[in-house]
Parts: sequence; C-alpha cells; structure tokens
Amino acid sequence: MPGIPNTLGTFTYAPEVAKAHIKAFEKGKKGESYLLGGVEASMLQFVNTIESLLGKSISTKTTSLWVLKLATIAYQLGAIINDKEPILTPEKTKLLSHNVLCDDSKAQAELDFIITPLEEIVAATFQWLKQEKML
Repeated sequence: MPGIPNTLGTFTYAPEVAKAHIKAFEKGKKGESYLLGGVEASMLQFVNTIESLLGKSISTKTTSLWVLKLATIAYQLGAIINDKEPILTPEKTKLLSHNVLCDDSKAQAELDFIITPLEEIVAATFQWLKQEKML
C-alpha cells in the first residue's frame, strides 16, 4: 500500500466468524441480524502489527487522504499503460478513507462471538498464507 490512511477498521478472525454463523443457525433468533465486527484498530496499528511480525521498521505516520487520492490517479494511469490491476482503485481509496466500524455486542451476547486480539489474527493469517504458499 502506498500509504497508511488515518482511519479505523474492525478486524475479525475468520474461524470465529465461522463459529458465529453456526451459532446463529443453532440458537439465533428468527429474523434477527448479527454484526460480526471484531477488534477495532487504526490502520496504523494494523500495519504496525504486520511490520512487527515481519521484523520490519515500524511506521509512525499516516498518509493524508489527498495523497492517497493522487496516488490512486497515478496507479490508474499506470494500469492503463501496464494492463495490470492497480494497487489502488477509486473504490479501495473510498473504503480506506472512512472508518469501518460496527457494534458486535449483540453477537457477543447472543452467539458467544469472541473478539480475537489483532496480533493473533495477523499471526494466524501469516501462518495460513505461508501454509498455502501464498507468501
């Protein structure tokens, strides 16, 4: 990613999402909806967690939205020339420019949804990517 947006996100652990889906089937109330959010963290915290796991230097600054929008235009132009998918698209930039949070307290209370710490999510994802030979 060409920069770290100054936004917040909700990060969740896929196995806990799967368990919550099963619980919703087994004991969820008919007609109810459940949000499966997870741990809230800034994008800087998320990137720092990845950097720490990989032994990289820790980023300390976020990137202004206008810089990300400018980079999006540059990547779009590069994609036309290279005929490859750009790293940033207008849709990705729009998503990265807003906080993406949700209240999962109902799922925690009614489905025993467990919030996994960010460090565990990143470490497990890293191990899975290595196992699947995607890294």
